[in-house]
Formats: sequence, C-alpha cells, structure tokens
Amino acid sequence: MDKFSKDIYKRTKKIIQFSIDKNDKVYVINHRQSYKFGKTELVVPTPNIAGIFLDLSEKEAALAKNIYTETFQPILKKSGITELDEQLAGSFYEYIEHTQTAVITLYTAIESIVNSLIPDDYIYQEEKNNGNLLMDKLYIERNKTTDFKLSVIIPDALKMASPKNSKHWPNFKSSKIFVIASSI
Repeated sequence: MDKFSKDIYKRTKKIIQFSIDKNDKVYVINHRQSYKFGKTELVVPTPNIAGIFLDLSEKEAALAKNIYTETFQPILKKSGITELDEQLAGSFYEYIEHTQTAVITLYTAIESIVNSLIPDDYIYQEEKNNGNLLMDKLYIERNKTTDFKLSVIIPDALKMASPKNSKHWPNFKSSKIFVIASSI
C-alpha cells in the first residue's frame, strides 16, 4: 500500500465484511457519504473522525518537530542568552501553534474514540437529590467529561475494569489539565 492509500485508509470509516451464503462468499459494505457542490455531487467513503484528528495531530507534531530541529535546537546548544529577533519570534510562535494544535487534536481523537465505544442503546442512571437522571449516549457524549466516560461509563457499558487504578491514569489526567490550561 503506497503512502497516499495509507493516508486515505486511516481517515476512512472501516469497511464491514460479512459472509452470508454457503460458498463463504465475502460481501463488503463501505460506508459512503455524498456532498453537493453546486451541480456536482461527490460520493466519498465516510470519514473516520478519530482517524482524521489523529492524522492532523501527527502532521502538526511533525511540523513542530521540524521547526524545533531546524531553528531552535542549534540555538539551544549555545550557552548564554539569545534574544529572538522578529523572524525567530515568528518561528517560535509557529512552533507553539503547531505543538498546541497537535495536543488538542490528539485529545479530540481520544474523545472521539471514547464516544464511539459507548453502545448506541446504552443508558446510564445517575442518582440525584430529587430522583434518578437517565442519560442516553447522546447526552453522555455532550455532557460528560472524557475521564468520566473512560473511568465510569465505558467500564459499566462494556463490563470491564476501570482504568483509574492503572499506572497510566495519572498521566492521562495531567495531560488533560495541560490541554485545557494551555488552550484558554
């Protein structure tokens, strides 16, 4: 598979394969979506939102790394104070923009993956002072935090252990705080 095909593949909703006859013939369903532009209609594979955000995060991280390697790494090898001129300041801001975009789009991809794991028919019940609040998937996606979905909703819906006790949970929590604090 060439690079172009790999890029398209990771940003496309995955195909569904199934067999329904005696000869084990495989049938494939590829989700498609159409978009109208004036008199033209484009039919494309349905995008995989998590894949798009992961792809964007990788591209932004690569741009940031390139700026760092070419512009700032040589400066940081010197000792003393270096005052950034207008051009270097511009490069510094580009580096920050690409880094922040990479982090935020990566977090958005995580959020998308978490939301996709919630079963469509799942209902969560939360006790409130004046009774119980029943939440469907859409309500949960829009109103509950990613860490709540990961630590409470997904384990309940999929009957699995909560990741809260794993050694990686503090890292996830601290990265979320970084994203929120840095994007304000």
